[in-house]
This record gives sequence, C-alpha cells and structure tokens, in this order.
Amino acid sequence: MKENKRIMIWGSNLFLGLSFDDKLGYVYLASSSIMQLRDRYQIENFSMNNLSTSKALAYIYKALDYDDNFDAAIVELGFADLKLILDKKITLSDFEKNLRSFMTALKNYRIETYLSTLSPIDAAKFIQKEGLNILERDVTVMHKRMNRLIKDLAEELEVNLFDDNKTLSKDKKAYVSSDGISLNQAGQNVLKNMIIRKNL
Repeated sequence: MKENKRIMIWGSNLFLGLSFDDKLGYVYLASSSIMQLRDRYQIENFSMNNLSTSKALAYIYKALDYDDNFDAAIVELGFADLKLILDKKITLSDFEKNLRSFMTALKNYRIETYLSTLSPIDAAKFIQKEGLNILERDVTVMHKRMNRLIKDLAEELEVNLFDDNKTLSKDKKAYVSSDGISLNQAGQNVLKNMIIRKNL
C-alpha cells in the first residue's frame, strides 16, 4: 500500500487554524484545512503566529538537516512581514531577499514547492488590531505589491503558485472572520479544496 505524501507547511496566517469569534476571541477550528487533509497527506505544520521570512529562514535548514524526507512544501509567508514593512522595521526588498533564500533552500533539497499569495484582509481592522498609525490605502497597496512580488518570484524560480486570493476576495465576509484577518470555517473549507485540486 502506497504511503501518503509527506508535506511540510510554513505559514503565518492561513494554516494556523485560528479564527476569531466575537464572544470567545481567537479559537482553534476543530475542522481546519490542515485537520481535514490529514487523511490524505502526512503533514508537518511549521506554521506559527507572526512567522516572518527571517524567522522561517533561520529555522528551515535546521528542520531539513534533521529530516528532509518530504515530497512537497506549501509556503505562505509574508503576513508577518507586511506588519513589519508597514511599521518600517524591514523593507520590501528584505522580504524578497528572505523569501528567495527560503525558496532556494527547499529547491536545493529537491522538495516540490507551492508558494502561496497572501490571503485577503480588511485594512481598517488590520490597522486597528496592530495599532498602526497609517492609512488603509497603505495596507492595501503594500498587500498588492507583496502578492505581485510573490507571483513574480514563483514564475522566476519555476515553483507552483498557490493563489487563493481571487476566490476569497470575491466575498470576504463569507470567508474571513470578524477580525478581518483570519479565515472562518467556510474559508478553511475553500483552502482545503484548493489544496486537493492541486493534487500534491
């Protein structure tokens, strides 16, 4: 019997399985996309809250030196970097450099990689949550610039692009929880189906 493929996931927003409940605050979804996919794949989820590209880059070689027996990787990095860029702690060029190095590491280990764009967010709620003194337009423009960079990098490095942004952006209220950032159960289901359709 053929074993399920082993997949490593590196994310900072989509793959945490967190959703916001107005009464309870942040809660883990029992039926997150990751939990729903465990019958199809062997999943090692390295995602964590505020996982920036610089932190991920510091961890990736340690993780692969310890265990590099993976068939594929899903990479959804940039959400933490968006906050850092808008807070002027790093630049967009820093993000590109780190993400490129991270993707190169996976390529060197011959792991098939799926690079994900950033999921849609509500700019006003994002600013409020992060306590940033900026305009909503600043968030929207940088979010778009980062997604353009991610798409260009995927094409340049010849890796698979995992672009959920179009689908989830069609009706943010249906897929994004009330914090304007994390996915609700419907959003997690969309994410799961997107991964299945990729047939990793």
